[in-house]
Amino acid sequence: MALAEKSTVGTPEWIGDADGASPLRRLVAPLAVGGVISAGLRLQVAGPRAAPIDRPFYDLRAVLLATIAGQTYHLGRLEFDPAGDPPHHTNPLSARGMAPPSVTGPHCHGFAINAQIGLHCLEPAQNLPLALPESREFRRYDEVLDTIGTRFLIPGFWTEDPGWLLLLT
Repeated sequence: MALAEKSTVGTPEWIGDADGASPLRRLVAPLAVGGVISAGLRLQVAGPRAAPIDRPFYDLRAVLLATIAGQTYHLGRLEFDPAGDPPHHTNPLSARGMAPPSVTGPHCHGFAINAQIGLHCLEPAQNLPLALPESREFRRYDEVLDTIGTRFLIPGFWTEDPGWLLLLT
């Protein structure tokens, strides 16, 4: 499922609470493989309502999920501009030769590299422990969409600009 080409079911829409009190906006897009929806396969994208003006994708993340027999599995995660101080991710020592010791900036917790350690890494408690850096900084929303589509094998992935971004000066 993680390595199969996928398509969205309908047009994903950004949602948030009605009164705007939530600090997050998110979308959940059901996904199909070969035109068939199965195993609770979905893409979830979430980010803050407000971001610094020079960091429009601050703390924005996309997660590929599947639910099988009541168990949820994380099949991949992209972090476009991680919050907090660098390094933004530290790979475990068991990753020697597979991933750098730490990652600063945009990065991807991919299915293939995490599954090499063991399928237990896909369980939510394991949080996809290995990450590789993304090769670019993200400045435009179409770059975010292209990367989601490429990394998660969702050709033509599209959603409206989130409109959540209150850019703080």
